[in-house]
Order: sequence, then C-alpha cells, then structure tokens
Amino acid sequence: MALTETLEEFALAEMPRGAAAPSRPTRQFSQRVRIAGSIAALRAMRDEWEALTAAAHEYSLASSYAYAELAASLVFANGGVVAVATVHDGRDLHAIWPFAIGREGMLRVARELTCGSNEEYGGPLIRGDAYPALLAAALAAAQRIRADVLEIRWLPHESRLRRALAAGVPARRLTGAPKKSHPQPGYAIRMRDHPRWEDFAATLPHTLRANLQRQHKRLGAKGRIEFGWCATAADSEAVLRWLYANKRRWAETRGIDTSWLMDDQVRDFFIALAHRLDLSETPLVAFAKLNDVPVAAAVMLVGPRAVEGLTTTYDETFRSYSVGGLLQEFLAKWTHAQGRDFDLRYLYSPYKAQWSNDETAYRKYAVFLTRRGRLVRESAALAAALGRRGEKIAEQLSRRFRAAAPPAANAAEARSASLSRYRAWSFSSRSNAPSSLRNSETSFSR
Repeated sequence: MALTETLEEFALAEMPRGAAAPSRPTRQFSQRVRIAGSIAALRAMRDEWEALTAAAHEYSLASSYAYAELAASLVFANGGVVAVATVHDGRDLHAIWPFAIGREGMLRVARELTCGSNEEYGGPLIRGDAYPALLAAALAAAQRIRADVLEIRWLPHESRLRRALAAGVPARRLTGAPKKSHPQPGYAIRMRDHPRWEDFAATLPHTLRANLQRQHKRLGAKGRIEFGWCATAADSEAVLRWLYANKRRWAETRGIDTSWLMDDQVRDFFIALAHRLDLSETPLVAFAKLNDVPVAAAVMLVGPRAVEGLTTTYDETFRSYSVGGLLQEFLAKWTHAQGRDFDLRYLYSPYKAQWSNDETAYRKYAVFLTRRGRLVRESAALAAALGRRGEKIAEQLSRRFRAAAPPAANAAEARSASLSRYRAWSFSSRSNAPSSLRNSETSFSR
C-alpha cells in the first residue's frame, strides 16, 4: 500500500442484520479510509478533526487531534502507517477513528493509536451523541481497513459501541483480543448524580472520610501541603519525570514487569503533550506536594463529561499519611465542581472500590477481517492451549516419578528428564510450525 493518502468510499446501504434500530432518522453515510505515512499527511486532516472534537458531546482526551498526532509520530518512527476511518453524510464529518497498521508475523494488524501503554479506551470520535446507525457506520468504515485483524481496546460491556460490535460483526469473526482479553472490572464515580459535594461525600464510608481528615492534619504538621494542577509545561515535565521514575521503582520492587514502565517513551509522550495543550483549559498532571516536593501525582485525561485517572503514584515514604487518598479526594472535589464524572478506569484496586458508585466490565476485542487473520490467530491460540496442557501432563508425570523413585536424587533426575523430554518435543513442534505462528500473540479468552 502506498504511503500517500488514498481514499476508499462506499455507501452504507442497510444496517447489519440484528442491529438495533436507529434512534435518529435514517441517513445515507459514506465511509473513507485515509492512509497517512507521515505527520504532514495526518495534518491535512487536522482542521476537520478539531471541528469534530468541538461538536462531540462525549470523548476521551485520547481521541483529540493533539493526542493522536503524538501517537502517530511513534508509529511513523517505527516505519508504520496510520489508517484513519471516517464517516460523512455528504456535508459534515460525523466520525473519525485512527489505527496504526503493523506487522505481526504474516499478519497485518490494525491497532488503535496509543501513547505506548495500550491502556487508552477504544472507539471513534463521534459528532454529537453516539447513536446506533452512526456507530454501525463507523464500524463499517473501520472494517474497510486493509488488515487481517482489527483490535479494539477496552470497551465497557454496557457501551453502545460494544452492542453495535456484537450486532454488526458475525460471532465467527469476533473474539477477545490477545493478552488480558478476559473482562476487567472498571470503576467510576457518577458525580453528576449529586448536586452538592456534601451529598456525594455522605455516601462514602465514614471510616474513609475520618481517616482522610486525620491524615491531612498529620501531613500538615510536617510542612506546607499543596494540591493542584501543573499550570505550565515546565512544571508538568518536572512532576512527570518524578511520577514515572517513582512508578518504575514501585513496579521493580514488586517484580512487576510492565514493559512501558521500563523505558521513557510514555513519560516523554506526556511531556510533549503538556507542551501542546492549553493547560488552563485542559489540565493534564495533578499533584500533591509537601514543601514543594511531589509526594503523589497523576496523569489525568480530562474530557467534556468525564475525567479519567490514567496513571497515579505516590511516595511510599508517606504511605502512612494516605497521600494517594488525599490526592484522590482533591481530584474528586475538582471533578464534581466541573460538573463531570470521575472515571477510575479498569483493574481492581481497594481505593477504587471504596470511592466508586458505579462498576462495569471492560474487555478488548479483535475482529478478523480476513480468513488468514482468523486462521493464524486461532491456530496460535490452540498451540498455546496445547502447550499449557503439555506442561500439566509433564508435571503430573514428574509427580508419579517422585512417588515411585527410591532416592531423592533419582527422583530429581527423573523429573528433570521428564521435563526435558517434554520441552524437546515442544521445541520441535514450535520449530516445525510457521514462523508467523511462533511469533503470534497467543492468549485468547473463550
């Protein structure tokens, strides 16, 4: 595929069978897939992208043009291209959905743009409200991308997009995406249901409120406390450097191997984003400081209806002072004052369960766009399942050998020989398999 911008257009003649009836008058949509191989090609879409953002009622900061351009620059730096699926009605742009196109063995895989953590929510940027016919058109556009597999990240189970996906894509072409495809719990605070902060605070556990009040006084006794948002790009950079260094130490001490924490790509992404945003309108980095030194910080994605807590951390030296909880309280109050909801995002944490008043399940999805995509991915999943089964059989055999063997040394040798025979068989099987299968992601949810 050429790196110059190309267009593919078609009309959405009818809704997919089984799809929900549109809540708006039926209209004729056209879809386009634009291929950008450089920042210059992407910038040709900037004006209509930003106009669409201004007309959207609900979106994540990750859907904005500034965020997408930075994410696309990472793709271009690695020799990739970006496919942008769009929906028009003949006059206006109604949806935009960018994907990075990359190689995975013999497959071409379309993945949504990311800062490098792959933790952003999935879905298109939509004009106005996301009603079913428009979401069906956006999904149809995305499925026109020339790839074997289309991956969509972290959709809430009750979302309209998840329902449109289930209605518009045959079950044989839809499955959980590799790695963490099983549902993850997600938490949120529906602030807009409470006109006054005191009304919401009264719903929190009394022990939580009393503890935060006590720890605030204790921390104040150690010096000057400040909670707030970084107002300048320079301040944002300083706090971001502290945040990601602290988060990395936290992961290393617990033996957690999170690849994006082990390098500086994500940190540098948000430093660059802080330079592009008007931080007075769209704050990005929140902090708790003691005597001008950070003790807790968070990267927040502020949208028109919700504030997402993307990454948070605190100095474990001050763990007994609940500095993370105090920053959480500051952010919750700020979010309520702005008339937004507070999205604590997916993955369980005790503090999320304490603060949230809404819970749902999130999941990744993969759409097979070609038979090759389905064959390779499902074959890889089967190979992985057989490998896990083989390990269990080897372990069972080794237990039998240990039970029957006289001296301990012989039992250890028997177990070693058993595992060696299995691993030799497993290596031989993988060696004879196509390289694309050996290199493929293999963890699927059934």
